[in-house]
Amino acid sequence: MNRSAVGWLASASGRFRVRTTGLCLCLILSVFGCRDSSPTRHDPGPDSNPGRAEFSLSVPYAEASEFKYIFPGFADSDTTGAPWGFSHQGLDLIPAGDSAAVIAPCGGVVEELKVYQNERNGQWQVNMTVRFDEAYVYHLLYEPRAHSEAEARVQRNAIPFSPGQRVDRGDDLGRLYNFSKGDMSGGDVTLHFDIWKNGRNICPEPYFTPEARGAMLALLTARFPAAQLCYP
Repeated sequence: MNRSAVGWLASASGRFRVRTTGLCLCLILSVFGCRDSSPTRHDPGPDSNPGRAEFSLSVPYAEASEFKYIFPGFADSDTTGAPWGFSHQGLDLIPAGDSAAVIAPCGGVVEELKVYQNERNGQWQVNMTVRFDEAYVYHLLYEPRAHSEAEARVQRNAIPFSPGQRVDRGDDLGRLYNFSKGDMSGGDVTLHFDIWKNGRNICPEPYFTPEARGAMLALLTARFPAAQLCYP
């Protein structure tokens, strides 16, 4: 074998080793998975995890006409400049009549649904907790100004769900009743709505769909013109 032939074989052998090495490397990467070394792209938003359903909110009522306004809205402290003048960790919807239909603003699993005596005013209410996922939870507090546990049980029985059951967006969550008998010393009959993320109470406004945000803002400005839903 002449020198040129030996040189060609050596060159060919080298190219073969490179190709087979590359092929083996590709096979190894295909087994264990390839990771792009480029910087991770972050899509900003309320919930940017592409592997998880997005947490978003619709309105918590069936008919806007059954509520007259929101009072108060969300304020982190007494000094935020909120027109209602004090801190409040949620949105309080005030019904226009003796009852109002409530619906689920978001899907999730009912974690808690309990009759509760409010320590502030001594009246009875029903507290509902719905967990969307490991991060997000929302509460609906039915405050019918009930003067007895028995009246609060009537309110509880109007809600057609129990702990452990799943609710979907738009599901009927019963009606908020009015047991005040004209006595508003404990405050208005109220549907309180709030959300929590990773154990912290937060402003719900960024999570409303555009339509829901507009509808909720309309209820707030019916009482406080030019106000905003949240004062962080």
